[in-house]
Amino acid sequence: MLYLSGSANCEVSGDPHYYTFDKQVHHFMGTCTYTLSKLCKNEGNLTDFNVEAANENRGHNTGVSYVKSVNVYVYEFKITLEKNGVVKVDGQTVTLPIHLAPDVDVGISGWNVLVTTGFGLQVKFDGNQRVQVHIPGYYSGKVCGLCGNFNGNPADDFLNPDGVLEPDSNSLGNSWQVDNDPR
Repeated sequence: MLYLSGSANCEVSGDPHYYTFDKQVHHFMGTCTYTLSKLCKNEGNLTDFNVEAANENRGHNTGVSYVKSVNVYVYEFKITLEKNGVVKVDGQTVTLPIHLAPDVDVGISGWNVLVTTGFGLQVKFDGNQRVQVHIPGYYSGKVCGLCGNFNGNPADDFLNPDGVLEPDSNSLGNSWQVDNDPR
């Protein structure tokens, strides 16, 4: 596993609270699918990836939402992490652990399903409401999404897909709703 100093974590947990790579905190209760982090500035030497989270209301409280599944797009694969440890690759349920060529592994780590790549991306989902995205330092300033841009400056973590600073968590979250979301 390749790690460089300066790597960073983003976490989404609870109803959802977002803790960006640059340690900005925001709270967004949307119930669609949203981009958490993806490669936005590739100078040709970084592996492309995209991590999305689908949120849902639970119970009778429509004022909060929780992560129901996570999509990891890497090397032309769509890896979906669902509730209760269910994992699908390109829509087909798989048994863990599994290795996907060239360098993606999906397995169990404690209470989490863990996707790891040879280039340093890690995505953990507890199958309930907590997602962690880990990226190595060489992605600094080259990613975007609800997890921020990982440039060391939390003040600009509310950038929308057009690079415009959003005034609050709701407008930021809505700006990162994925186009193909069925809802």
